[in-house]
Amino acid sequence: IIAVHADAMTWDQLHRMAQAAATEMERRELYVLLAVSESEVLVQRALDLALSGEPPATIAPEMISAASKRHPKLALDFAIAQWDHIAPRIEPSSRTGYVPSLLNDAADLNLIGELERFAEGHIPPDGRQELRKAEATVRYLAMIRNDRLPGIDRWIQTDGGRASTAAVGFISTASPVSLP
Repeated sequence: IIAVHADAMTWDQLHRMAQAAATEMERRELYVLLAVSESEVLVQRALDLALSGEPPATIAPEMISAASKRHPKLALDFAIAQWDHIAPRIEPSSRTGYVPSLLNDAADLNLIGELERFAEGHIPPDGRQELRKAEATVRYLAMIRNDRLPGIDRWIQTDGGRASTAAVGFISTASPVSLP
């Protein structure tokens, strides 16, 4: 959560920690955390860093994927612009699905057109299963955001506030559930 809410000073500290990490696992985790900030400016710094040669080459695709969770357009635009530098860092069998996967959390219908344009030059027609899934996901999330969330917001502002308070009371008094 610290990385998500990081300011520039915290981001710099995480960066220094990544540079000094003692193990590959710790280094990977810290470099990926640099790309999860809510701040577009800091995420752009992480994206630029991903291809700088500083982090191990295998970490760059993970950093871009991490950035796509909060900033799918930024990550998509970066991946498209830098594809010739990113593609060699991805397993050949995963390349056709990598860029579409950057939209797994996107709800902006405009990104579908960008993805289609990229696919025309980089994904063969018989390898577009992940592209179709990404497009369907974006459409679904856009529908949720545009059609469902306004109703949920209204419900929370009216009846939902009372209902959620009752639910919290019920949950806090309920017996613990034991899992097998």
